[in-house]
Amino acid sequence: MGRGALLRALLAFLLIPQALWAHPFHGSYAELEWSQGGTLDVAIKVIPEDLERALTSLAGTKTVLRDTPPVRALLVQYLDKHFRVLPENPSTQTQIVGMELDHRDTWIYFSIPATPNSAPRLRNTVLMDLEATQTNRVKRLWLPEAPVLVFSAAEPERDL
Repeated sequence: MGRGALLRALLAFLLIPQALWAHPFHGSYAELEWSQGGTLDVAIKVIPEDLERALTSLAGTKTVLRDTPPVRALLVQYLDKHFRVLPENPSTQTQIVGMELDHRDTWIYFSIPATPNSAPRLRNTVLMDLEATQTNRVKRLWLPEAPVLVFSAAEPERDL
């Protein structure tokens, strides 16, 4: 391949629309556990590019997913809106416990003040604001034999 042909091939590759690079599956997976301290502890796995897009949209400026105080503050804002135990207590706020950042999957660990004795429901619309086909799965660790809960745009809330 000549130098000109190689340059044209490289240019064509770089000009492929970003939509063609998008991944076909849009989903998250979360595991929940009630703590002794009156919180629902959550570990949620998301696709990092999707979470970056959501945080960028929320911030109004390009956000790179890193474990920094500004990114944690954006995550709290985002999760308070999209991952809620109902009925809501307006004085409670999500607490980020940690993050495992990877180029394939990102795990976010957080807790939400809530108690299991209030017959709660969970509203999980994580990343549904960006992708209509987003499906979120939730495993309740206190019910190991129970089916995984599935959340979608058509059914964003489920009984815990």
